[in-house]
Amino acid sequence: MVANRLAYRCDNWFTAAVSHAVSHAAHEGAPADQLGSHGAIRPFEPAIAAAQRKPHLRPQVGEFGAVGPVERGVRESDREPPRASPDSAYRYVWRMKTALLGTGGMGAAIAARLAATDEDVTVWNRSADRAAPLSAAGVAVASSPEEAVRDAEIVLVMVSDATAVQAVLDRAGPALRDGACVVQMSTIAPEQVSGLTLPPGIRLVDAPVGGSVDAAREGRLTVLAGADAEALALATPVLEKLGTIRHCGPVGAGSALKLVLNSSLVTALASLADVLAVADSVGVSRETALDALSAGPLGAIIKRARSTTAHFPISLALKDIRLALAELGDRPAPVARAAAETFAGAKDQGADVGAVAGLD
Repeated sequence: MVANRLAYRCDNWFTAAVSHAVSHAAHEGAPADQLGSHGAIRPFEPAIAAAQRKPHLRPQVGEFGAVGPVERGVRESDREPPRASPDSAYRYVWRMKTALLGTGGMGAAIAARLAATDEDVTVWNRSADRAAPLSAAGVAVASSPEEAVRDAEIVLVMVSDATAVQAVLDRAGPALRDGACVVQMSTIAPEQVSGLTLPPGIRLVDAPVGGSVDAAREGRLTVLAGADAEALALATPVLEKLGTIRHCGPVGAGSALKLVLNSSLVTALASLADVLAVADSVGVSRETALDALSAGPLGAIIKRARSTTAHFPISLALKDIRLALAELGDRPAPVARAAAETFAGAKDQGADVGAVAGLD
């Protein structure tokens, strides 16, 4: 039966709609030439084929006459199946239900991007006031992680550290739907990603990102994905809205590369601060020094330090370089260790990392 074929891949309401249509067609004695190879009336055929090709996608069905606009999110509030009839035409708009846990700077920017690209996203944040701007913009805000993840195919987690990641997952876990995919986007150590505990049947994608809040809002992030191919395929329709996906390897590989990238950012900014101190000591003006340096290896980091749209708090960068130093153990890394001291000494830990360079 068609309903049985779709039950694994589609929401119950859509399955019910197909089943109802087939039953109605049979009851009305629909001619054989109106039936597709699956036994469903022909308007359902494209959706059935698509569901078999893309099991990670959930169709939203709109009902209208032979002529009319596509309806989006039909009966989404109560999830009732649309009325089906051999006389009605159907179209299919593929859209996933996504939950995002954590609406700090980056989480809020990601949520805004998903909403702007018409994703069905519900957010939650431990401090409700941090999610208020998203609510004002029309994004659904849940009162708990459990509420946020209910019925979600994809669950994004963007919080401060590994302890917070596991705490959020512990709360959300019992409410996760079978087969859901958790996308861990926080910057944590590779072994911390591998050590996360999830309910049976839940997939995990390790996907920290390269880029700041401005890139997130504009869909220019680099998603550093660590996962098996099947799990990544489930998350791709959502992650590709955020930017370019780079498959780094298995779970943990994305977080490993993220530590490399953030270590380079931290050490380069600390180095720029030292270079400008040298310029000051030998009487070279800040303007002349920056102009000359911009044409060399430090050009990109000067541009980042001058950015007024990016925001990566010094405190989080310090957390990341300390994660990298923990991975190094006793191996010498004098530049990284000195950079960590520079960041630890910053007076305003909530300021953007660019402030460390002291361009002002």
